[in-house]
Amino acid sequence: MAPTAIPDDYYAILEVAPTATPETITKSYRRLALLRHPDKNPSSDATKVFQLLNNSYEILMDESKRREYDRTYPQIAKTRLRTTQPTPRKPSTKYFPVRPKTRPAATPQTPPNPPQEPGPTLFTSEPKNEPPSEAKDLSALKAIFIRKQERASRFAKEQKECEDVIREINKRIRQLQNAIRELDIRRKAEEAEKLDEAVNGWSAWLISSFGKKPAETEEEKQQKMRERIERLNTRTSKEKSLQKKELELKDKKKALALLREKFVAANSQDDDIKREVVRGASQQQKRERKAAEDRGKAEDARTKQERERKEKARAKEEAEEKPNSEQTRKDEAKKLREDFQSNSTEPKTPNDYTGSEDTTQSSASASTSRSARGLCSHDGCWLKIEGRMACEYCFNTYNYLLQCPHCKMDACSACQQTLRPW
Repeated sequence: MAPTAIPDDYYAILEVAPTATPETITKSYRRLALLRHPDKNPSSDATKVFQLLNNSYEILMDESKRREYDRTYPQIAKTRLRTTQPTPRKPSTKYFPVRPKTRPAATPQTPPNPPQEPGPTLFTSEPKNEPPSEAKDLSALKAIFIRKQERASRFAKEQKECEDVIREINKRIRQLQNAIRELDIRRKAEEAEKLDEAVNGWSAWLISSFGKKPAETEEEKQQKMRERIERLNTRTSKEKSLQKKELELKDKKKALALLREKFVAANSQDDDIKREVVRGASQQQKRERKAAEDRGKAEDARTKQERERKEKARAKEEAEEKPNSEQTRKDEAKKLREDFQSNSTEPKTPNDYTGSEDTTQSSASASTSRSARGLCSHDGCWLKIEGRMACEYCFNTYNYLLQCPHCKMDACSACQQTLRPW
C-alpha cells in the first residue's frame, strides 16, 4: 500500500505560527496576496503559488478543516524541523517567502496546533481524580474567561481606532468652521463698505473731487468681482465638506455606540452562561449531598432493622428456652422431694452434734437433708451470680441472681427475702 502523501505546510506558506489567531492569518494572507498575485508576480508559477496561498488560507480559516488538518498530519512540524537549516534557505517556488531564522525553544517540541480535547485544557490539565461534571464546569468557566479577555482586547483596539478617527474628524470640522467664519467676516466687511458708499455718495463724490482720488478702473472692478465669486465658491465647497464630515462623524459615533452595545451584550451573555454553570454546579453539589444523606439514612435504617431482627430472634430463643428450663427445674424439684421422702431423717441442731462416729453420720445425714430444697432453711450468705437467668421461684428473668449456699437454689432478691427465715 502506497504511503499517504503529506500535504503542504500551510503555516509556513502563510508565514504564521501554528498557534496564530484568525485575525493574524487574515492579515498575513492579505499582505502575501498583494505580493503573490499573478498580475504582480512575473514568475512562471505565479498562478500555482497563488492557488496554494488561497488553499492554505481556506483550510486554516475553517475551524473544522484546521482541526482535522492538525489532527491528521502532526508530523509536518517534525519533517519541517529536519529540513530546516540555520542558514537562510534558497528561494523556492513552492514555499515563498523564507521562514524566520530563529524559532522559539518550545515550538519544535510539539506538533503545530494540537487538537483540543474536551476538558479544562486552557490553563492546566484536568486532575485525574476530578469528577467529569466538575471538570466540564471548570472547562466552561475557563473558556468564558478566555473569551472575555480576547473580546476586551479586541474592543479596546477597535475603540481606540474609532476614537482616533473621530478626533481627526472633529479637528477637520473645526478647521472648516473657522475658514467659513473668516469668509463670512470678509463678506460682511465688503457689504458694509458698499453700504457706506451708498449712504455717503455725495460727500464721497465731493471729497474725491477735491482730493482728486483716482476712480477705479474697469479691470479693478472685474478683479474684485472675481475674488468675490471665488470666495463664494470656496465657502460653498467648504460648507459641503463640513456637511460631509458631520455625517461621517455621526456615522463613526453610531458605529462606536454599536460596538459598545455588542461588547456589553456579549459580556452579558457570557455572564448569563457563567451564572448557569455556577447554578448547575451548585445544584449538582446539593444533589450529591442529598444522595449522601439518603445513603446514610438508608444505612442507619438497615442497621436498625438488623438490630431489631437480632433482638427478636434472641427474645424468641429465650421464650422457647424458658418453658424447657422451667420444666427441667420442676422435674429436678420433684425428684429431690421423692428422694427426700424415701431417705429423710429428722434433722438435728448443731448443739446435738458430738465428736463420735454417730455424730459424724448424723451430721452427714443432716447435711444431705438440708440439701433438699423443700426443707432447706436458706440461711447463710447467698452468693451473687452474674448473667441473665430466670428465678427458680417466680420464674422471672433478671440480669443477676442470688444462690443459696446450701441447696444451690437460684432466686432473685425479692424471692430471697421470702425464702429466708429472717
